[in-house]
Amino acid sequence: MRKAGPTIRPMSSDLKRQVGHRVQALREARGFTQEQLAGLIGRSVEAISKIERGKAFPAPDTFEVLSRHLSVAVRDLFPEAPTANDSRARLEARASVLVAGLSDKALEASLEILATLARLSPG
Repeated sequence: MRKAGPTIRPMSSDLKRQVGHRVQALREARGFTQEQLAGLIGRSVEAISKIERGKAFPAPDTFEVLSRHLSVAVRDLFPEAPTANDSRARLEARASVLVAGLSDKALEASLEILATLARLSPG
């Protein structure tokens, strides 16, 4: 009789896409092209493209080197919460990168603007 071991589930394509969106948003915010980032981390342009499109998931060592060259913690390459809508995931990734670069004063002003928009938004 076979022992029951841990169940290994396939990686969610949503998670791969969301990580890819975050990598792309961070790369663009830092002003890197895919070619430049590939050179910095010792990977091919095709590898960067596949990561950003959610077609490939970085290995642990790639996460480490990406985080170093994008100036973020590894955890910041992952979404805070899963988002089913791909377009929404892209927007949230871009917003997260922009928010991280704001001063406290600018962040307070941005939150007031977002709160106003949320009140005016139907749903």
